[in-house]
Amino acid sequence: MELPITERRKNYKKNRILNIIRYSDAEISRFDIKKITEYSMTTVLNIVEELLSDKLIYENEPDMTHGRVGRRPTYLSLNPQGGYFIGLEFNIQKMYYTILNFSGKVIYSNFLLLKNNITAKQILSNIYSCINECMDFLGSERSKCLGIGIGLPGYIDSEKGVALHYAYLKDWNHIPITQQIEKLYHLPCHILNNSDCMVLAYKWLEFRGNSEDFVFISIRTGARAIPVLNNQPFFGKNGTAGELGHLPVSGNTKKCFCGKIGCLNTIISDFSIQQHLKEQTSQGKFKALIDLAQQNPENLNSALLVHSALNGDLEAISYLQELAFFLGHALIPVVNLFAPQKIILSGELSKSGQIITAPLLKTIQNGAVKANVNQLQILRSVYDDNIGAIGAAMLVLQKKYDITSTII
Repeated sequence: MELPITERRKNYKKNRILNIIRYSDAEISRFDIKKITEYSMTTVLNIVEELLSDKLIYENEPDMTHGRVGRRPTYLSLNPQGGYFIGLEFNIQKMYYTILNFSGKVIYSNFLLLKNNITAKQILSNIYSCINECMDFLGSERSKCLGIGIGLPGYIDSEKGVALHYAYLKDWNHIPITQQIEKLYHLPCHILNNSDCMVLAYKWLEFRGNSEDFVFISIRTGARAIPVLNNQPFFGKNGTAGELGHLPVSGNTKKCFCGKIGCLNTIISDFSIQQHLKEQTSQGKFKALIDLAQQNPENLNSALLVHSALNGDLEAISYLQELAFFLGHALIPVVNLFAPQKIILSGELSKSGQIITAPLLKTIQNGAVKANVNQLQILRSVYDDNIGAIGAAMLVLQKKYDITSTII
């Protein structure tokens, strides 16, 4: 049931003041907050007192070192121990989980390798085990956990909290995951597509809640392109927007797991790269790479490809440049449509740095509208592989404290 308008206004103002304190680059006082918000001093004082009482912020001692005459201002800071957010994210290969403190700093992070032919029941069991591990880490502080965010692969209904379908997990259908988590842990639980969670990590932590226009590219078991325009990510209703990996590639005759022929995923995904490397090494190619794999084709993967390229393996470098060509052509219409200032690349391929970003940028520059690429930057994600789990934790923060999607 929707809150009364007076309660919604109060929450809006409280969240706004909290976010001002959270993202302030300098010391900030009650009077500073009044100037920024144009709220009455009484409103500011009451809300700050409430935040202090909730121990979400604290007061710094006034600076007594300067010879200022009169009352010195008391500055306000976010309390890192004010609360905690648990985030978890997985694909068919790995499950990542993390804890962020109230300042958004990672205080615990881990991952779990998922076994082959895993079932939905086993996935759920792993989710519970990972959350329990996080709760054990928090110990006596677990009562300060403000919620659990989960980044799910495939298609979801985030409003109903239901996992709808995931192509790599046959029995992963219509699972009421939010309901199950909330019943077990008595905490709010929110779900989002796992790639979408990665974007939230950037919005809230890297860009501090006020992002530039950018497109986030995630390449793992598939490729997604998620635009963020005017500080708003575009995810689509069921987390299905930005399916870059299902764009057709001219001349490509490989069959995609979606059932269609010629999708970019059959070239660029981690599984497709692994299959390509197996085929090529069986023909005597990529000798340096198969040596790194200890002559075992099952050890070949995107991570090893990047490692070999960074060691100067010319075949590996050439292959990464070829992948950049295909990816770049898929991104030309994206750049023409959205004119982003930055493209942020995430996944194993991004770890090759300039080996892939330089030819990727060149391909886009050669094909896109000139005005849209003059100042375009292509950057590697600053986060490690746990970016999805971090973003899932930030999903809890967004649901509880976000003001950008609330208009009163």
